[in-house]
Amino acid sequence: MTALQTALTHPYLLGGAAILLVIGLLLCRWAARYDLKGLATEAAIQVAWNKGDLSTETELGNRLKELKSETSNVRRATTVAGHATRHVLSRFVNWAGLACIAAAIGLAALAAFWK
Repeated sequence: MTALQTALTHPYLLGGAAILLVIGLLLCRWAARYDLKGLATEAAIQVAWNKGDLSTETELGNRLKELKSETSNVRRATTVAGHATRHVLSRFVNWAGLACIAAAIGLAALAAFWK
């Protein structure tokens, strides 16, 4: 019996692996949206791609413009605290997404090699 035939005899393990993989990918995608290091890297790549044009529209630049447009220092501090909180939370969510993906790979391997 081949590994594919063995894996197909355990559809619940394969289904669980597929669900965990989708959840892990969605978590990593959400985390990438709020990760400030990723936004800075993306902004640097976009500026480099446009041959050093600093007027390039980036997500990080938009967030800085939003921060500068705040009228009071209290609102600025609140905005910065919100961004920092989402950044810290995104790091944990990213690790959770990677753990889900690793568990999905483990379940698929278990389904393939369990006789």
